[in-house]
Amino acid sequence: MNDREQEIRKGDETLSERGSIYGPYQGGIDIRAGILDAIFNGYRDQHGCEMPFMFQQYFWDIANKLCRLAVCPNHEDSWKDIVGYSKLIHNAVIESGDYK
Repeated sequence: MNDREQEIRKGDETLSERGSIYGPYQGGIDIRAGILDAIFNGYRDQHGCEMPFMFQQYFWDIANKLCRLAVCPNHEDSWKDIVGYSKLIHNAVIESGDYK
């Protein structure tokens, strides 16, 4: 087996492992889209404009982990990831000078 085939095999194994924990990929996309729609629509309703792009990205990171937790709420790594993302986002907001 050459290097390319080994990498493809590793990728397939990772997808299989993640699928056994989090379920089908499309299901995760549907959950994430619902979470983000609710957040972005709420912002738009309150402020009358789209959420700034960087905040959309921050919420995407958190929503990605939330959709995983929706199907596997006892997966410790996802909880740790949310804590880490939250801290990084908090730091970014403070550094931006636009903290309220």
